[in-house]
Amino acid sequence: MEKRRDTVLLGFASCRVLTVSQFHVFSVAYERKQKLQELCQKNSYPLPKYQTTHEGPLHNPLFSSTVTVKSISFTSPKPASTLKASQEFAAMVAFHHFLQNENNS
Repeated sequence: MEKRRDTVLLGFASCRVLTVSQFHVFSVAYERKQKLQELCQKNSYPLPKYQTTHEGPLHNPLFSSTVTVKSISFTSPKPASTLKASQEFAAMVAFHHFLQNENNS
C-alpha cells in the first residue's frame, strides 16, 4: 500500500483511490463480523449464524443478510452490492445491540 499525503492507494493502479477518511470508514465497517464474534466468545454466547439472500440480475446483485445470536435475529438495514458487506451490516446491528445491553447492565 502506497501512502500519499491525503490518499491511500489500495492494491494496483487500477483500484479505486480512497481518501484517508474514506479508508478509515471502509476498514472500520469491515471489522464488525470479527467484533461480533469476539463479543460472543467473551460472553459465552453461541457463535453468530448468517443467512444471506440476493435479488436482482446476476451482473448486479443486491444482498441482504440476517445474523442470529442467542435466538435473536438481526437484519442488514439496507441491501449491499457484496455478500461480505451485507453480512458486515447485519453484524454491525447485532454488535451494537449487545454492546448497548452490556453497557446498560
